[in-house]
Amino acid sequence: ALERHRLSSMTDEEKKLYNLTSWIEDTIVNADKLIAVSNSTSRELIKAFGKKISKKIEVIPNGVDLNLFNEGNTTDKKVLSVGRFSKEKGIELLPGIIDKVLSTVKESEFRVIAKETQLSSLKFVQDSFKDLERKYEGRFKWISYPLSPLEIALYYKQSSIYVQPSFYETFGLCILEGMASGNAVVATNVGGIPEVVGKAGILVEPNVEDISSGIIKLLKSNGLRERYKKKSLDRAKLFDWSIIVKRTFELYREVIRRKIEISAQKR
Repeated sequence: ALERHRLSSMTDEEKKLYNLTSWIEDTIVNADKLIAVSNSTSRELIKAFGKKISKKIEVIPNGVDLNLFNEGNTTDKKVLSVGRFSKEKGIELLPGIIDKVLSTVKESEFRVIAKETQLSSLKFVQDSFKDLERKYEGRFKWISYPLSPLEIALYYKQSSIYVQPSFYETFGLCILEGMASGNAVVATNVGGIPEVVGKAGILVEPNVEDISSGIIKLLKSNGLRERYKKKSLDRAKLFDWSIIVKRTFELYREVIRRKIEISAQKR
């Protein structure tokens, strides 16, 4: 991600580090190659650094370990969202989404995995989560502590719908992990997310109403959830880490070969 494009969705605390992160980003013009995780990110790089950098960019998406993230066998109406406490991730939207979904579909459950934050400007979201746990006891759970990949994979497997309410996203790795686990996806139509989801999920605008409506639509139709589940599993195979790592390795080999050629010419 480019911090300069996250600026509008940063908290006041995060903005204090902007000058440092922006300086670090400026050093990428010296790279031999740049890996962009999506075409959207590639366009952001060109916009930020000019067309001269376009020849350096290779678009290679993130990958998913299909041995770890794979199909669960749940048919329960469980919704999951995974992310950090950041405005760009749409964390502020979740309390409203959770309340609307759980109050509309009585047999549904909702889980949020988000490590507790120290950002004072987002403390109100944590308070809202605690209120929701009391209001929907047993149906809503906020997992506020760090989890291992194995533990997170289990939560994906136990869910049938994955939700990503982001305002800014260069790729959306958690979405891909959810898809690989057989979740029907509701995600926002921003950044690189459409390139990950394709037609295998429901893409909506980043607001409480549209995201909630997408989730409720899936919860009310077992057939629709099943169709999107199959699409998710099929699409996730395109991002198998064994495929992505080969493409990355070949790019490194290309750079090394070029370096050797240049060094030989100088001699």
